[in-house]
Amino acid sequence: MTSSPNTKYITEGAILTALFVVLSLAVYVLPIVLLSLIILPIPYVVIFFRTNVKIFLMSALIGLTILVMIVDPIYAVVSSLIATVIGGFLGYALNSNWSAIKTLLAGSVSILTLVMISLGLTQIILEIDIVKETVNLFEVTIDAQEQSLENMGVSESQIKELGELGDMFYDNIMVFFPSGIITASVILGFLQVSINIKILEKLGYAIKKLPKFRNWRFPIFFTWFYVLATLIMLLTSDIYGYWGMLSANLFFISNWILLVHGLATIYWYFKEKKNLSNFVTILIIILGLTISFLNMVIVLIGISDQLFNFREALSK
Repeated sequence: MTSSPNTKYITEGAILTALFVVLSLAVYVLPIVLLSLIILPIPYVVIFFRTNVKIFLMSALIGLTILVMIVDPIYAVVSSLIATVIGGFLGYALNSNWSAIKTLLAGSVSILTLVMISLGLTQIILEIDIVKETVNLFEVTIDAQEQSLENMGVSESQIKELGELGDMFYDNIMVFFPSGIITASVILGFLQVSINIKILEKLGYAIKKLPKFRNWRFPIFFTWFYVLATLIMLLTSDIYGYWGMLSANLFFISNWILLVHGLATIYWYFKEKKNLSNFVTILIIILGLTISFLNMVIVLIGISDQLFNFREALSK
């Protein structure tokens, strides 16, 4: 006698919910926020993909209930919210057979939404400004390091350089906070999508993949954003004003996009045209990232490929 689909779904939901609880307890013991954003949603992504909305919601409720009975209720609610929201977004996107880019967008938006809600609730309920607390913690760390270096007999010039680094961080964190959060959300979304696609493929499903890195291309409007942001920054004297912060964040995001575009172009060139090994190609890319002057060269390569499509021209 074969089991009904509902029985199968309930069984799978129970097993994957138990896995979520185990992962949550592991993160609770090793409280790493980024780890929670990456691994906790995975069981719920699989549940949504393999079963249905009813089983997904029931699993989320059961997982929350079990966690509340075992660990701190606030942690239980937060971890369940992370897993349910991100798992729901990605599970729905993958189940609906969205393109990999749309799925990546869904994952990134869900993570960004969670981060913003968490920051807002933390400030409203606990009256804690996470950004200011981070800055204060960094200042305390810099002061402690300066004191340690002074006790070790390090020269005043080196200690002064460390202090200037701290001042630069303090001045810039408030300006670049929005673009930093967006960039981090996209990176975490990329990791989420990549991991879940691999898992579902292992389970025998055909999932739309992200393009190979060498074929990555971004819309040309990022080049115009980059140019526009640069012009505004040149014309704006106050970086802490509205236009200054807007242009700085637009520059930060478009610069990173063009840097990745340039890296993809370089990777394509060395793999397709020069047929170098992965090791040598990656080594060249790492050198390009670690040398500041080459960073700008890579961005210019990205801009050039967007404007003139070198990869297509060289492929002919």
